[in-house]
Amino acid sequence: MIIKKKNIRTIVITCALLGIIIFSIHSYNVYMRVQRGKAFAMIFMDLDFFKPVNDIYGHPVGDEVLCNVGKRIINSIRTADYAFRIGGDEFACIIDGNADEKNCLEGIERLQELYATHITYMVVK
Repeated sequence: MIIKKKNIRTIVITCALLGIIIFSIHSYNVYMRVQRGKAFAMIFMDLDFFKPVNDIYGHPVGDEVLCNVGKRIINSIRTADYAFRIGGDEFACIIDGNADEKNCLEGIERLQELYATHITYMVVK
């Protein structure tokens, strides 16, 4: 784990492998959004068929796949949104609705497109 000082009030703990925020750290963020009545979508995701990747090709390849997915998630969300690694091959995102259900739905659609795209690590001939 890497601890980064984001500002005086916030310390963010990130996964050293993926560079993505660890989910448990942001439980408070969810709580505050609910308390303030802010619109948001909470999305939980996991990778299909990830265990065979680790079993067949080894953990270094599995780590590469996780890094690829983490980068894709980070690149597909807006600056107002948050991406988290829950653990293993499980991720979560908070899509800030900005009091607008349409923003939440657009964020969900972006992540669905991301997860519909296959990852090719190597081509065997």
